[in-house]
Amino acid sequence: MNTFAVLGGDLRFVYLAGTLAEDGFSVITAGFDHTDLPHCVTGCTHMAQAMRGADFVVLPLPVPPTTAIIFPRGISKEAWLTASVSAVS
Repeated sequence: MNTFAVLGGDLRFVYLAGTLAEDGFSVITAGFDHTDLPHCVTGCTHMAQAMRGADFVVLPLPVPPTTAIIFPRGISKEAWLTASVSAVS
C-alpha cells in the first residue's frame, strides 16, 4: 500500500489527506497541530516521523529551485530543515 505524508498547508490539505485515506491510501500528516483530522488519517507532531515511512510527500508549496527555500506556514524554519535533513539521511 502506498503511504502519503501531507506536511502542512491549509484546510484544503486536510481535505486532501482525508480523500486519499478514503481512497484506500495510508496517510500521515504533520503541521496540523490545532486542526481536527479525518478519522482515517494519522497525525504526527514531527515532520521527520511523518516522512520516514512515506512513499510520497505532499507539500503545500511547490519545491523551489536550490537557490531559494520557501517554508510552509505554521512550521518553523528550524523544524522544517531538521526534519528534511533527517528524512533524507
